[in-house]
Amino acid sequence: MKRNLLYLIMLSLLTVVIVACDKTEDRIFDQSPDERLNAKMAEYQQTLLSSPNGWLMSINSKVNGGYLFWLSFNDKNRVTMLADIEATFPKAGATSTVPIESSYKLKALLAPSLIFDTYSYLHILADPQGEYNGGTNSEGLKSDFEFSILDIDNGSIYLQGNYNNCEVLMTPATPQDAEAIMNGGLKTIHDNLGTYLVNTKYPFIDIDGTKILVRPESRNTSFTYINKNGELTDNATGSFLDLSSCTSDNKSSNIHFFSPIEVLGKKISGLKWNGEKYLAITENEAIEISDSAEPLFACPLGYNQVFKEIYTDADAMQGTLTEPFISTIYTPAFNRLYKNSRKIQNMSCTFFMNVTTGEPYMQLGITYWSMSAERSYTAKWNYPYRTNDDGTITFYDREQTGVSNEFNNEKSLIELVDYFCGLTYKSYSGSWSQVIKDVITPHTFRIDWVPNKTLGLSGLFGGFYQVDNTDMCWAGKLKK
Repeated sequence: MKRNLLYLIMLSLLTVVIVACDKTEDRIFDQSPDERLNAKMAEYQQTLLSSPNGWLMSINSKVNGGYLFWLSFNDKNRVTMLADIEATFPKAGATSTVPIESSYKLKALLAPSLIFDTYSYLHILADPQGEYNGGTNSEGLKSDFEFSILDIDNGSIYLQGNYNNCEVLMTPATPQDAEAIMNGGLKTIHDNLGTYLVNTKYPFIDIDGTKILVRPESRNTSFTYINKNGELTDNATGSFLDLSSCTSDNKSSNIHFFSPIEVLGKKISGLKWNGEKYLAITENEAIEISDSAEPLFACPLGYNQVFKEIYTDADAMQGTLTEPFISTIYTPAFNRLYKNSRKIQNMSCTFFMNVTTGEPYMQLGITYWSMSAERSYTAKWNYPYRTNDDGTITFYDREQTGVSNEFNNEKSLIELVDYFCGLTYKSYSGSWSQVIKDVITPHTFRIDWVPNKTLGLSGLFGGFYQVDNTDMCWAGKLKK
């Protein structure tokens, strides 16, 4: 009997505790978790619809930096957008003037997410095939079209890509922004910046006596200088343009950084156009960007240098790749290979050390698309070289890597492969191991900076200038 009574008392106490917890819960939350989530999603939906002139979305892709979009949402889960993609990748089409409509949805994943679930301009950036967005094969620009909503603050929406963790900022467009965008402003702002870059050869800032080369680009902005140890330092941050060169009298737009970049103790958050020139904006001051007629320092391209490679995409570098290289070297090789149902996609010149001989060499890689196989291949040639007393380098031989890509296509690409070292053969049949060389013609080059003359193209550029023909230059984007 006592045992049963004790049991009843404990059961009663447990019931009181449960009831008390329920009442406590009721006091803390008036709605269930599902109701609260639905309310939050409805709030986000209302925010998307609240900007009558649409939204400006800046997205920091992992491969190529910042892109600017204009988005207009409606209550039917449809979104209309324009984008600045064509400014640096014309193959994308008229993304700044031809609106595309697709669908979107808000969904509760690990975090409330904004998902663009049918094809849009955002999907161009995320495409893994570099030929569709100017990125690298198998990863494209490493961008996103599904985004977690991190915060809404002072009218702006902060998001992050769900797959590649891209930084994204959405701000309400003003009526002036919308009008400029409808008139093609997303491309015009790049053209305006491009005009500045063409007219300003070597822009730099001075911090405590150190001159720092600045490339005020639309997608990435870089700062390059010689540090106190005599080493060249190169840092870059994702950036994007605003529309001020279309909505005001500014000749060029302000450049905003996704994250501040520290340069010699100064945190620089962006570049502001003051009516005549750019200013680098720090926490305490604005540093004027000046122009130098001459390079601030030698181009550090080569083995054991800051940059190990130059990357050349002729389609994306129109204006920076100049004559006579285009007409006498690149175009004949391109056309000849194209007749064989193969199309040059890009070229790279990368420096290595031969582990057997201990001598440096440069490897030329030409990546082409096979129309029959519907895939890319890369043909490669190795060029040993010596460095001369005056700092020039001489490529004194050429070797294939032993696969059919080089052996079968060398004759088609002869202007390109002969550019660094000419070669004729007594016999060129069977396979590369059976080839007999005849006459080797070494070529000597000066490695130097190449001015960026392509509107909207970002990055630092270098090239191989032929010593015996100084107008001839193989140019490319510098890569570490």
